[in-house]
Amino acid sequence: HDSISQKGHFNRNTTVREIQTTLIGRQIYKIIGKQVDKMFGDVDARQVAMIIAMLNELPLRNLSMTTGGNVTSKHVDALIELLNGHLIGAVKKLMPNK
Repeated sequence: HDSISQKGHFNRNTTVREIQTTLIGRQIYKIIGKQVDKMFGDVDARQVAMIIAMLNELPLRNLSMTTGGNVTSKHVDALIELLNGHLIGAVKKLMPNK
């Protein structure tokens, strides 16, 4: 894997495929896979494979657009902090602004 796939180098341009190099990324990918199955369970298997291939290349910054607002920009920023090994930074990103 290239350097962006290593802990500490994830950013908003990192793809869904690249986050799978970490434990948290693999868990997130499983969640995404389950959601795809729920949304497209009745669709032809080839079409589902195409959707998954497109999701693999999706930059994290676009997650909020593709989830209909279920994943916000704030969530993406917190996820990036977690992927980079910054638990406290992730918690801070999720806290309401004062």
